[in-house]
Amino acid sequence: MKYLKKYKLFEAKSDTWNKTNMMSFISSNGSYNVPVEALEEIVNWDIIHKSPFSLSFYNNREKTWDNTEDGTIRISNHWNFSRKLDKTIHAKTDVDVHNVWTKGIYDEVKSVYKIVKEYKLSDDNESLVRQLYKRLKNSTY
Repeated sequence: MKYLKKYKLFEAKSDTWNKTNMMSFISSNGSYNVPVEALEEIVNWDIIHKSPFSLSFYNNREKTWDNTEDGTIRISNHWNFSRKLDKTIHAKTDVDVHNVWTKGIYDEVKSVYKIVKEYKLSDDNESLVRQLYKRLKNSTY
């Protein structure tokens, strides 16, 4: 599948390479834009599937543009969008959500993500992310 080749796949907690990639992301400036509470949740997933195009995280390695399995968790700050290639709405939600960090769980029957949690970026998020990095670096996560 050509779509799978576009995604980076990480399996948290499984080997050094994957831990290194997650640690590299968390230590980067880009992670400062992700609420630390969301990062703390993501690093505890058994499987972390990150979009190469944005800061969207999934707990399912089978996620593609055209396929989302029932129960897939997504944490992102953008929802209900369409690509230039087609007019299909992607990451469709059960409630109106725009430009807010939220967690959704995919409902295959309704073909939408049920939004179950919202995350706030705190004023000291950068400092909190650095603290998270230090905790993870000193642990065996």
